[in-house]
Amino acid sequence: MRTGSKHLVDIQWRISLLALFLLSTTIAYSEEFNQRTITDISTSLQDNGSMLISWSPVPNAAGYKIYHSDQPYPENASDWVLLNRVTTTGYTVPMTSDHGFYRVASYSLPPNATGFALVEGGTFNNGVSDVTITTFYMSNHEVTQGEYEALTGTNPSTHFPFNGIGADFPVWDVQWSDAINYCNLRSIQEGLTPCYSLASYGTNPANWPKDWIRGTSQLRSNIVCDWTAGGYRLPTEMEWQFAAQGGNYTHNYVYSGSNNIDDVGWYYQNWSCVFMGPHTVNGLAPNELGIYDMSGNIWEWVWDACGDYPDYPQTDPHGPEQDWIGARGCRGGAWNVSQPYPQCSVTFRYWADSSESEFPYNGFRVCIAP
Repeated sequence: MRTGSKHLVDIQWRISLLALFLLSTTIAYSEEFNQRTITDISTSLQDNGSMLISWSPVPNAAGYKIYHSDQPYPENASDWVLLNRVTTTGYTVPMTSDHGFYRVASYSLPPNATGFALVEGGTFNNGVSDVTITTFYMSNHEVTQGEYEALTGTNPSTHFPFNGIGADFPVWDVQWSDAINYCNLRSIQEGLTPCYSLASYGTNPANWPKDWIRGTSQLRSNIVCDWTAGGYRLPTEMEWQFAAQGGNYTHNYVYSGSNNIDDVGWYYQNWSCVFMGPHTVNGLAPNELGIYDMSGNIWEWVWDACGDYPDYPQTDPHGPEQDWIGARGCRGGAWNVSQPYPQCSVTFRYWADSSESEFPYNGFRVCIAP
């Protein structure tokens, strides 16, 4: 390894060269990649032998990500290795750092981003095949009764003899179609393009048949998701698992954020044997991404219909194309689970009839694209 100023000058030259490559290369990276990459990078050697990378602030950026690569412009964007995230407009490269090229990219948060966690894209193995997930934002909490009632005017979570009723409790007794309805209503309220449409009725739930939520599974199977829309939606099953495992920062815990369920999840022995219902959201420790309650508390609806995992690599899979039996995925376990392993683990799969309701075990959280 080169040492001293020669090593740092080499790094400094490579950073400057990277900016030129980003302006002139013919390698086809995504539009998002190019838009978020900062090219006006400057470098300066420090008295302690380190090097300061600095750049101009990007309007509306929530922060910046620092990447490293052995090549100036690798063929795949995924070959850039994430080193750190910062909120300032500078990053110090120690003198002992590896040779190579450094990239700085801005990142932003979605509208009304309070309560969302950034899930940076990456690849993981679901036990059958490798799955690549594109960057998205996941709500750090299950949708609460307060949020649901403020938007829909109703609170379905009122069954006797169950507890867990109040603004800060997760909404429960919701069908999969209730969650779809909520996502589109929230998108419309915030001026975003709704993701879901129902047959020929469009994207506004006000124009959908009144009985579609608790109607036949055939009607619900006509829900289509526009994955390019910018509105709120349910996570796919693989997005949910990737986020639950901690994304690119995973420690490979059994549960979401810990190997000890009592640290991160509410289940029968540590809560509901006395309370008989879910806990308020965000009551225990979050996982590596700052997301709460992905193990225990409430089963969470996901988009996917019932089906086996494909045995080949996939990118952003959406599950089976056809909803043949009217069942949709639920993940994470719930307060009534007496044996948290495996039901509260990050890998456990469960399906329920998408019209299933009348009990306080199923809720949901939303996600949104950057």
